[in-house]
Amino acid sequence: MGSIPFHLVRVFVFIVGLVLGSFANVLIWRVPRGESIITPRSRCPACGHRLSWWENIPLLSYIILLGKCKECKATISLRYPLVELCMGILSIACLLRVRTWVPDDSHTLGILSLWALITAFCLLLVVITFVDLEHWRIPLPFTVSGMVLGIVTSIAAPSLTKVSLFDALLGLVLGFLPLAVAIEVYYRITHREGMGYGDCFLLGMVGANLGYSSLLFVLFASSLQGIAFVLPSALLGKRFTPPWQEEGAPQSNKLRHTPLPFGPFISLSALEWLFFRESLTSLFAPWLG
Repeated sequence: MGSIPFHLVRVFVFIVGLVLGSFANVLIWRVPRGESIITPRSRCPACGHRLSWWENIPLLSYIILLGKCKECKATISLRYPLVELCMGILSIACLLRVRTWVPDDSHTLGILSLWALITAFCLLLVVITFVDLEHWRIPLPFTVSGMVLGIVTSIAAPSLTKVSLFDALLGLVLGFLPLAVAIEVYYRITHREGMGYGDCFLLGMVGANLGYSSLLFVLFASSLQGIAFVLPSALLGKRFTPPWQEEGAPQSNKLRHTPLPFGPFISLSALEWLFFRESLTSLFAPWLG
């Protein structure tokens, strides 16, 4: 790591991760609503109070304000500190992951450059997760930006990430195209919507960043984790209601027709592959021959 002690680098990337988490919250709130991510300054969604600098300190401001707006005392969503803390942890995790890819004598700047690319991918996954949970849709700018990021990373460091430009391009195509065709065929046969096209773009983004070899695991793991999440609620007769559907509207009792935003499970599975690829490959190797 050059001349900079590794523990100081970890502190640095954690703080940067918190700041990125604050930026992620801006994206999560503003992009789906068609608002500018630059202006105006952050404000309380309840009373419109413009936040001063000390009310905008990642994680600390939430603690100082006791989770309430300084002016109207409205409760601040727990999502804000959760996203900031999540990005702080992921930022350190990305640094540790990059350390497993690079030689021990690598220069700090080179390590941080690769860390920035991987952390940006995680940032997009976090943003997509929370937007999909709230709005049940994945804005195209996020996934297209992620695809470009994957191509750039594959050009910048293919020998380190083990994802070449060919792997990234093939991953993008195989992640998007087969799923898009399956969605269209399913709709034409059943006249029901299955997965959304936002999930296709997200899977293409994952393939571009993690390579085509990740897609089988990501599809399998996301489906399994989605079922594990929805099954208890379905057995209790509860259903998740999309934001465009009125509360109490009639829904199918069949488990396969239970609506669910799928983006968070694709994102979770992508993170699992990013950080545990070698262990997962060893685990599933006997099943794949």
